[in-house]
Amino acid sequence: GLLYFKDAPFIISNKVKGFISSEFNNSNYLNSNQFGIKWNKKKLYFNLYGQYSIASDYRLPNNTYLFNSRFKQNTIKFSLGYRHKNWQNIFRCQIHAETTGIPGHIHGEPSEVDLTEITSSELDLSNDFTPTRPTQFIKNQLFIYESNYMVNNFKFDFYAGHFVNNLKEYEKWTRPAFDLSLSNTLFSPSVRYIYDKLSIQLGSQIIFQDNKNNINDRLIPDVSSLNLGPYALIEYEKDNFGINSGVRFDYKRVRSDDQLLKLDYDNSFNSTSFSSGIYYKFIDHILRIAFSGAYRSPHVSELFSDGVHHGTNRYEIGDQQLDIEYANQIDFKYQWSSEHMGIVINPFIQDISDFISLAPTDSVISGYNVYNYMQYDKVKING
Repeated sequence: GLLYFKDAPFIISNKVKGFISSEFNNSNYLNSNQFGIKWNKKKLYFNLYGQYSIASDYRLPNNTYLFNSRFKQNTIKFSLGYRHKNWQNIFRCQIHAETTGIPGHIHGEPSEVDLTEITSSELDLSNDFTPTRPTQFIKNQLFIYESNYMVNNFKFDFYAGHFVNNLKEYEKWTRPAFDLSLSNTLFSPSVRYIYDKLSIQLGSQIIFQDNKNNINDRLIPDVSSLNLGPYALIEYEKDNFGINSGVRFDYKRVRSDDQLLKLDYDNSFNSTSFSSGIYYKFIDHILRIAFSGAYRSPHVSELFSDGVHHGTNRYEIGDQQLDIEYANQIDFKYQWSSEHMGIVINPFIQDISDFISLAPTDSVISGYNVYNYMQYDKVKING
């Protein structure tokens, strides 16, 4: 499933609208404060939000405290919109900083750790809001520009986004275990034509991504990538019957020239994805059958990992020889819904070639079980 957070809409009224709120939770002495302002004048719209939260260690059901589950975060974001006749522009900016402890941080097998080693019996409010070790320091900056223009049966859209993330993790006090910066820039133009029951959309996505290590210790090497993805979509509906189809060509180039790791990698991946389906609507019932084919190029972590993944408590090793993963799927969907109840039946069959996955080995490095990324010739999934 995809979890998507939508920005709050602009206010329609000419009156300024705002709020101030504060929240307290005694399970971790969370104190969260927020404010918001909405303003609209003629063709100009403005939203401003801010938040500051701080929490100590979390209290468990047995009245002990999960040591180092404390966190602190603050966020400010604003949206600025301008509308003139058939033309709309929106600019959004968000700046977020977070300091979060890493509870239960261990080296070795989790099942062998005594719970008393990662909990405390009491809370010291004078110290337990203060960051300790290990701790992550996270900074995010997000900038988005959206524009659309409508004329006759055409709608022109343009989306541009730039995201900057910096992650530092301190396991000791003096220097970080890693310090990694990620920047991601996206451009997405599209045009849509609507005539009666027919809709045709042409567009493309252009993505630049760059991973940069700021110290010698590395989770992944310095690496950059370029993604190009032109696509076409068509939809048609008449007399309760409808079809929708899409095709997309993707080109991805991955480059890494990390002198510290003596790595010189330059490879490109390209393939075509498609999807086509037909559906029928009858009162509250929907029947649909679809067939799709897609590809996935190896992720940076699957290519270059060589270290401990603390989230999974294992040592992961990538493979620079990994190639494209292909998948074909056919699925059937029946859906019925009423005002208070709904039923969905959705069987599917998926056939994947060159499936990329982690495989356990008999090796151990620094007390962690070793897993290698590898490809399987054929994998079938159904459900």
